[in-house]
Amino acid sequence: LIRKFLNVSGALGSAKTGSMLEFQYFYSPLSQGKCLGDAFKEWFAIMGEAWGDTSRSWFYGMTLISDPTLTVIDSLTAIAEAPEMKKSEIKLYITPNPASHYVEFQLSDNEKKLVELIIYGVDGRIVWREKKECTSLLRWDCGKIPAGIYFSN
Repeated sequence: LIRKFLNVSGALGSAKTGSMLEFQYFYSPLSQGKCLGDAFKEWFAIMGEAWGDTSRSWFYGMTLISDPTLTVIDSLTAIAEAPEMKKSEIKLYITPNPASHYVEFQLSDNEKKLVELIIYGVDGRIVWREKKECTSLLRWDCGKIPAGIYFSN
């Protein structure tokens, strides 16, 4: 499990001898705004009481690797897809991937036309939009945005 907390990642791992069971006792406190350490402590206390002496050792391999005071700031797990549109015979090539300074979007046809390119972040927000007449190549300067995963349309 690796989650993003502000600009820091927290990790929860398992040694060879143990594992996390009953995830809801860990995730529920996190969803209520409790920090990583408190959620882990609550989960561990419940697991220690719920299992007998011989099974309790199963959980001793769980390890919290990070600052235990971190709290989840964003629990986004999915992005809604756009409604299905009529398929185009024009292909889009995006290079380089991954990119750090610029991205080129190249269309497979060479007709001059009005093209609108929209770049979205993983949270669905538009980070860049451009509409212009072009034949087949559109270049985007991505060097000023944080590294991450982006979607184009």
